[in-house]
Amino acid sequence: MANLPIFLLLHLVGFAVVSDLIDGRIPNVLTFSGILCAAATRVGCCIALGGAGSQALALLGGMLVPLALLAVLLALHMIGGGDVKMLAMIGAFLGPRAAFWIILYSLYAGAAISLILMLKRRNLIARLHYFFCYLADSLRTGRPGSYDKGGSRDARFCYSVPIAVGLIIYLLR
Repeated sequence: MANLPIFLLLHLVGFAVVSDLIDGRIPNVLTFSGILCAAATRVGCCIALGGAGSQALALLGGMLVPLALLAVLLALHMIGGGDVKMLAMIGAFLGPRAAFWIILYSLYAGAAISLILMLKRRNLIARLHYFFCYLADSLRTGRPGSYDKGGSRDARFCYSVPIAVGLIIYLLR
């Protein structure tokens, strides 16, 4: 019975990845339903084991860590809102410490996958040029624009995949 929340979380993350790959977005109904499921499992833990305060803190902390750590990337449109909500859902299930490590693992996985994709697509130099032009323009104007503005289809990247990889690394460590 203790593995039921992990089983449920893995299915929710799987659905999020499939949706992101097919539609380019993660539906709010999926992430919010996942957060409600996490809350329900934490209520179940409270009933079975007690510790309502620690369960509530773990739920809220797990949801807030992704927002706090990724707010800048979200504001710059370097990560999507669905990705942050997906991480908040994962954090709601696993707590703030797990959310931190999963974000870190997903950043490493995302970097590796991005590098492989850029080498495969043969657009590494073009993507680096785009990034440095974006950075220079943001510093010059003092206002960062949307990073994905004007990006080609080859520049698109479903970050739910590295998030799922980060979750799996965390669970297997």
